[in-house]
Amino acid sequence: MRAFKHVSSSKETELLKIFPTAWEFEWQDDESLIQMPFSLWDKWLHELSDDPSEELWGVTPEKKRRREMLFCNLASNIINTYEAFGLLFRQNKFKAVRSKTQLIKDVYSKNELDRPLFIPALAAIYTQCHDYTGRLYLKDKHLGSPIVSLVENSGLKFIV
Repeated sequence: MRAFKHVSSSKETELLKIFPTAWEFEWQDDESLIQMPFSLWDKWLHELSDDPSEELWGVTPEKKRRREMLFCNLASNIINTYEAFGLLFRQNKFKAVRSKTQLIKDVYSKNELDRPLFIPALAAIYTQCHDYTGRLYLKDKHLGSPIVSLVENSGLKFIV
């Protein structure tokens, strides 16, 4: 079963009112959004290590798995807690979660969330990168405070 399904035109319009910069990763440059990067560390890795590549990729399989699980568990908590939507980039279409169970299974089998999640109730976007970092993009810090708490309680740290 696929984890996502198409949304109606009216739902698409509703989502675009909340996320007007959804297409083509435009939200990454949207200065009206609060960007909150987070990681395993509370600083950017290049600030902490003379050899960031070794710190990222030269670790034991067990350590790599523990790191991946922090992000998988966070994505799972977000998926279980909120109505979230994915984005089909090739067609610039939002996709609704058809099956939370399947999406969570996909996250754990891939060891990552492979697309951003748009969370309308919080006007928030959650993304995960391949270098053990993630980002929250929030329209309003107060409205987004529940997802900020999920990150803080996950074992991950906001980069300051």
